[in-house]
Amino acid sequence: MQSLTPSRIALVAWLWVAGAPLVTAAAPAPGAPAEGEAELDPVRPEAAGLFVEFGRGATFKSPGGDFALTLRGRVQTRASFSNARVVGDPDDISFQIRRARVVLLGDTPAQHVQLYIQLGFGARDLDLEREVPLRDAQVIWTGLRDASLRVGQMKVPFNRERLVSSSALQFADRSIVNAELNLDRDVGVQAFSNDLFGWGGRLVYLAGVYGGAGRNRTDQGTGLLYVARLQFNPLGPFKDVLSEADLLRSPRPRLAIGLAAGYHPQARRLRTTHGALFAEGPRSTTHGAVDLALKWAGWSLTGEVLARRTRQAEGDGPGASALGAMGALGHVFANRAELAVRWAHLRPLPGEPAEQSQVVAKHHLTAGVGYYFAGHNLKLQLDYDLGLAADPPAGEVWPRHEGRAQLQLFF
Repeated sequence: MQSLTPSRIALVAWLWVAGAPLVTAAAPAPGAPAEGEAELDPVRPEAAGLFVEFGRGATFKSPGGDFALTLRGRVQTRASFSNARVVGDPDDISFQIRRARVVLLGDTPAQHVQLYIQLGFGARDLDLEREVPLRDAQVIWTGLRDASLRVGQMKVPFNRERLVSSSALQFADRSIVNAELNLDRDVGVQAFSNDLFGWGGRLVYLAGVYGGAGRNRTDQGTGLLYVARLQFNPLGPFKDVLSEADLLRSPRPRLAIGLAAGYHPQARRLRTTHGALFAEGPRSTTHGAVDLALKWAGWSLTGEVLARRTRQAEGDGPGASALGAMGALGHVFANRAELAVRWAHLRPLPGEPAEQSQVVAKHHLTAGVGYYFAGHNLKLQLDYDLGLAADPPAGEVWPRHEGRAQLQLFF
């Protein structure tokens, strides 16, 4: 047996002191004794009110419970392969941190006020024009059932695929339809209700007015963006409505149907709140969406149709009107593995000549397999995407192939 030298004694003592707060912090609930707690020293003042749980972050609560602050974070590490996009370019194999996020949530129940801040530090989390890590900064008031308020920078409440967090996807990333036709984030004010008229959570709405410039920008002369979304849950509300896979495998079917519309009279960008600037000046744009999500016994079916019409005068340059449709089907097995397939189609809006549009007509078929070690908090996803273009532009390489392997950890 090795002798206990002074250095080893010091190391053991340091490990015990460093680990003690974590033992007390792991209490299952405020005020509830942990297993074996009677054998431990009394909870130290600095550890009281600190609760840590995997997948829920670290929460600090005031002694009276009138204020709580939660810190969460996640990382998505991705390896990918894609063939050349332009004739003459090499194929690409890469490793990247696709997303690295930190979330801060504050709650004052007595005042019905909440705070939500999200920062993104991955290279693709940042806007190339303004490399500011701020993605969300919201103050939320929930004092009225039918008219709660959200103020700040947030996701514009338009299409379902965008509203689902990137942490809760069943593929490594969203579809080409979302990439082209979503409204991303903007700064503004939003009214919402998760139980409109008190119908048992069957009717949900979100309606807002936004600055129109998108996130982290201060573009001048953008006018305002108006967006409204209505969601109907005919079989009643369900807590995993904004999670794509059916991890709950509930025998009770759950269904959500959504409708959304948006209008921006002075959009300055190809995709309204994001994308390149129109060289010819602002254009009036209208947006429409219809979507659904069905979950039942491990099966998940999601779909949406999105449209954008950009009004332009003759000679105003390439058009930005587009129509897209997406559908995905997946099944989570009892062993926590999932198989899923997704089809997505994007094309110029009917009535707009293809040669005058900046939107290329294309189809993408994606097949994926995932394993949920601990739900979305710890999962591994593998997928393969095949892209086909009906009339590819000169100089571009089609078909397109992309394979992705992604590991997500969310604490």
